[in-house]
Amino acid sequence: MRPELLTYARSQLQDADPSVRITALGPIESVDPINRILAASPLLTDPVRSVRIEAARILADVPDSQIPASRLSARKSAMTKAKSNCAKVCRYRPMQQIYTTHWGCCWCAKPTKRRRCRNLL
Repeated sequence: MRPELLTYARSQLQDADPSVRITALGPIESVDPINRILAASPLLTDPVRSVRIEAARILADVPDSQIPASRLSARKSAMTKAKSNCAKVCRYRPMQQIYTTHWGCCWCAKPTKRRRCRNLL
């Protein structure tokens, strides 16, 4: 990702609209783990649940040892909620690994069901 795009995406993470914050996390997903942590980890304590869950999804493949200790429990909580919601909608085994995010269900694997899963958030 070009540096100016990363800067723009990071600035959008401060927007008052939760949908803008969620959308801004999309480009952040493709950057290196350090930049993902710097950009997404503050959103693990966002007041909006769907923003917290999307931030946790972006950080799902980052080892716990690299997440700031103050945000580790928030990430685990958001990941647990997302996996639970997804399993209810998709009826897939929640711990099955798909892609690199380890969410383990169609939330990240099947675009047709992804929308239904996110609606539960």
